[in-house]
Amino acid sequence: MRKGKSKKAKRPEIGVGCLVVNASGQIMLCKRLKPYGYGKLALPGGHLEWRETLEECAKREVQEESGIVLGEILNLDHYTQEITKGRHYITFYLIAPLPDGQSPVRTEPKKHGEWRWYDPHDLPKHAWEPTKRLIRLCGERIEHAIRVYMFDARKRHEDRVAAEYVTKKKRRVC
Repeated sequence: MRKGKSKKAKRPEIGVGCLVVNASGQIMLCKRLKPYGYGKLALPGGHLEWRETLEECAKREVQEESGIVLGEILNLDHYTQEITKGRHYITFYLIAPLPDGQSPVRTEPKKHGEWRWYDPHDLPKHAWEPTKRLIRLCGERIEHAIRVYMFDARKRHEDRVAAEYVTKKKRRVC
């Protein structure tokens, strides 16, 4: 760089993607409506902000894009790199169960299509390549997390049903 000229060096952008898993083990994807990745099915996510952790970013982006307020979240300790003509992204991935009683809403209609649920091991052809690559490279860890989340969801459901049964039984006795 020449003296006297202060040209800012280009740096990679840091992104965060989050696999939100429902009780059936499916992940939430939507069609991108922004120029980068237009028409591809993508996970909720976005850019990491200054002094924000990966977990905070994932929770913020999922809430902004789908209205879902996440509780627990797990860092998959995996990333993808996208280096194209005009872009350089490094994206980190996390996974979280869909909290009980919540469902995705289309909160940013100019950026995303409707949210839909997909089997992570049978993604449509128009799923975004970084998402497909993540599933291929990190599938075992994702599958383990999904099994744990599905077990937890079933257990919560069974506990609710048992509590409702006890409540109904008490009402009959009184």
